[in-house]
Amino acid sequence: MTSRPTYNPNELNRATPESLANLSAVHAYEPGSVFKIFSIGAALDSGLIDTETTFNCNGKYEIQPEKGEKIRIKCLGHHGVQHFNDVIKNSCNAGTASIIEPMDNYNFYQTLRDFGFGQPTGLEFPYE
Repeated sequence: MTSRPTYNPNELNRATPESLANLSAVHAYEPGSVFKIFSIGAALDSGLIDTETTFNCNGKYEIQPEKGEKIRIKCLGHHGVQHFNDVIKNSCNAGTASIIEPMDNYNFYQTLRDFGFGQPTGLEFPYE
């Protein structure tokens, strides 16, 4: 983990409190592609998929909720049929969305909490 802006450790007395903050621990960030592993892990843990389950990526994922706007997720390419490990390897957004679509919000949330999301790390980072 890294944080910017940095400070000069040889001149710690000149560092501002803001420059000492661990930005990775104190700010919310869009999880991006690194979150795919947790989404897929939640689906595996719930039994919704197994190592033989396949998904089709046509370059996008779209769903129309009963209430709300249509959700469109673009993918990096047209990956075709792939297993969950291919979804990770190809960083496939459409495959990830397809994998977690059948999972209800409560169970997905609970699994993420079980992974430790939404809780302090316990590493005593300043400003956490």
